[in-house]
Amino acid sequence: MTGRRTVSRAFGAAVAVPLALLAVGWWHSRPGGRVLVAQTLDRPLVLLPVALLLAAVACCFVEDRGNRAVGLFLTWVAGAVLVLGAWGASAFAEPTTVTREAAPGGADRTLVVVHHGSPGAEAEAQSWEIQVESGSGWSARRWTVLELPGRSPGGGLSATARWTGPERFTVTTDRGVRLLFGVDPRSGRPTPTGSAP
Repeated sequence: MTGRRTVSRAFGAAVAVPLALLAVGWWHSRPGGRVLVAQTLDRPLVLLPVALLLAAVACCFVEDRGNRAVGLFLTWVAGAVLVLGAWGASAFAEPTTVTREAAPGGADRTLVVVHHGSPGAEAEAQSWEIQVESGSGWSARRWTVLELPGRSPGGGLSATARWTGPERFTVTTDRGVRLLFGVDPRSGRPTPTGSAP
């Protein structure tokens, strides 16, 4: 019986691993977070079911029949989350990178324009995001500079972004609004510096 209890405790303790990984991924999804860490670990539809399955296995190895029923329930919940997650991933379009432009002068920065929403969707369901990535590989960090939501049907909002120097870039919307940004040479963090006609 003590062997079952040991197995149960081991699986119960293992529940903390996917939750900790998810927390790290969520933290790096924030502005200035490491790009590859966020892309690898910010996966709630994968890591939450894993945590639930580990908890279910832990409950199945306890001696109490009621706790075994809880384990079975958690297994069903984990399966439902996986199925709904797979359906959601297929039903909603992934963000599309429209352009990636490296900074001039050899600066280790990239200006990225990302489109959210499927091409045929209504304008309200679409948005544009301007990002700056500084560094490369595991040290690369990402900042979202600007998010532009869609407008009324038929009047979709779009944007382009171009470097005007190693530490300066301009964002232009489809209505001709030009926003100017600078990039801190040390941190790579972008900041608005004004607008232009």
